Amino acid sequence: MSKMDVENVEEDRKRAEVFDALSHPTRIMLLKALSDEPLGFADLKKKLGIESSGHLQHHISKLGGLIKTDDYGKYTLSDQGKDALHSVDTVESVARVKASENEQLRFTEEHCFEVDSDNSRCSFSSKLSDDSIPVQQCFIFTE
Repeated sequence: MSKMDVENVEEDRKRAEVFDALSHPTRIMLLKALSDEPLGFADLKKKLGIESSGHLQHHISKLGGLIKTDDYGKYTLSDQGKDALHSVDTVESVARVKASENEQLRFTEEHCFEVDSDNSRCSFSSKLSDDSIPVQQCFIFTE
């Protein structure tokens, strides 16, 4: 194995550790809580609604270098933790956009709006129901 291959393996191992740390919703919530402000153990436990100290300690230890303690003993995000949380935010943002696109596609395939000729009523039809509502309550989408 060449020196470059060994370096790549080490970099991949570090990346895998970050993904492992982010693989549980409690740890993501923990990072988000610490992005607001540094918190002591008891405050973190209360903010996350975790009853078991052991449970919280387990997740803190799994986060490894993503969090650190400040001079007052409070937990805070490390620079690597800030980067990891930014990655989580990016993934969540992409997921929201995809979900929105899927909802819009589903909406256009299953629903139809028509405005009456006198523009007073908006007819709504779907596979589930047919209703008529006042135009001011109707959103008209055009391309």
